[in-house]
Amino acid sequence: MTEREQELERQVMMLESQLSETQTQLSQVRLQLAEGQDAYSELKSQHDQLLERIALLTARRFCPSSETAGQLNLFDEAEVGVPTKEEIEEEKQQEQKSGEKRVRKHTILSVPANTPTVVRFHALSDDNKDCRRCGTTLKVTGTKTINRLVRIPSQLVVVQDVYEQGACPSCEADENNLVTEPSTALLPSAMADSSLVASVASRKFCDHLPLYRQSEMFGREGLALSRQTLSSWVVEAGKALEPLGERLKKAVLSCPMVNMDETYVQVLNEPERDATDKSFMVVQVGTDKERKAVLFSYRARRNIEVLSGLLDGYRGILQTDGLKQYLSIGNGKGITHILCWAHARRRFAEIVKSNPKAQKAKKVVTLIGNLYHADNQIRERWLAGELDDDAFVQQRIAASEKPLAELRDFVGKMTSVIPPKSELGKALDYLNTYWQGLMRYRCHALATLDNGTAENAIRPFAVGRGNWLFANTVNGVKASALLFSLVESAKANGLNPEDYLYLVMEGAPMCTTDEDWDKLLPWNISMDEVKPLRDFLLGAKPDPQRTEPYLLRGKSI
Repeated sequence: MTEREQELERQVMMLESQLSETQTQLSQVRLQLAEGQDAYSELKSQHDQLLERIALLTARRFCPSSETAGQLNLFDEAEVGVPTKEEIEEEKQQEQKSGEKRVRKHTILSVPANTPTVVRFHALSDDNKDCRRCGTTLKVTGTKTINRLVRIPSQLVVVQDVYEQGACPSCEADENNLVTEPSTALLPSAMADSSLVASVASRKFCDHLPLYRQSEMFGREGLALSRQTLSSWVVEAGKALEPLGERLKKAVLSCPMVNMDETYVQVLNEPERDATDKSFMVVQVGTDKERKAVLFSYRARRNIEVLSGLLDGYRGILQTDGLKQYLSIGNGKGITHILCWAHARRRFAEIVKSNPKAQKAKKVVTLIGNLYHADNQIRERWLAGELDDDAFVQQRIAASEKPLAELRDFVGKMTSVIPPKSELGKALDYLNTYWQGLMRYRCHALATLDNGTAENAIRPFAVGRGNWLFANTVNGVKASALLFSLVESAKANGLNPEDYLYLVMEGAPMCTTDEDWDKLLPWNISMDEVKPLRDFLLGAKPDPQRTEPYLLRGKSI
């Protein structure tokens, strides 16, 4: 081989070596590029998820929620029903076109026939005694009566309870030998009658008026009642009515259907806990065909042991949201656990709220809405008595097949293509995870698609919490739980809460057995008894011989 050929061969080998190195480098570059693309895709996915999360949190903070939708701003409330300038102008144009003046509809208010009435007579004034055309003196031809409502500030009434005393004529008469008829008051050592305690409790637990505001209201009416005094009445009333709370608990757990929910409450002075620790108020609503029993229970925690303890001995249907602590309760322990479609829907609805262009989430909301529509149509017939329980369940199952199949098919297709860490992916995962629990409602007539029964019962507590923010003591929050239970149970059974509390507080001192307490439950009590009690108080008149003020004394906690 010539020298020239050898040189060429060396160059070829060198080029082949360089080519091999270049190919290796190229492979490394391609690998880095692929890794870079994967990293870019991951970063872009995280970026999109963060944007989606920001939009969702913004919507939750600033957009009206379903619980506040329709509620009015405090400063706008006075203008409800007042026509706007544009509406007035439009009405004038319509009147000009038709030639007829529009007559506004009047609101009709009905008041009882036995409402106290007073007459004010308005004679023709001197300015209106003469005819405006010719000046002739007018002749009175009749009268025109207009009824108007008047509010008289609350009236203070002192009830003097006179207890007869007896002494043995054969023994030496002294103070230790006197026998006095025992007090029949709920709070014997308080200066307040049951009617006043019931009014304070109703204002706090039904109208959400904290005690310090009530103290100010009483002050404007000339009654100096401190917040501490009002608080002592509420707490002592709660303690006195504890046996009724036990009977209410038994009634709840005897119902075939129980709905449960919980919300936080802060107790400042709780042993072995910081003032900032959040405790919980748990609500249980027992339902059967004739009644509803609402029970609030205070608990420092909401772990599995606590929640299952509230259902100790219960056998029936339990409906809750998807809180994990509930998931181990039931299904094999005599309890059928049903989950809440509203919570499943809410996740998709929040996505739509934050991004109106989210068509996939909007589609799921629509499909779940179809499920509600199909159920409501059959439920109306069942409530009207057109269907018995078995027929209702059978028709409900049949009517839900198509919307459930459409929903299941659509969700299945989306699950394979939607990133699991995205908000839509999380919503889909919730739906897939709890699908069986969501389906169980169909087989039980008393069950509904969602846990709205419990949420509606606990909402007044959440609203009231916004006014008083926290409880001071464990005794106070337990008393609140019991009185909330009585108020909400009364409302659920169509009773006036204040009248119901009044009758309960009047009847409680005479209760000696469980049967006596059962007679005070909302579905057993006779509300006709409240009128004689009210009439007795309305018959109060001042003592014309008395010149000194009444001095009432009562102990506080």
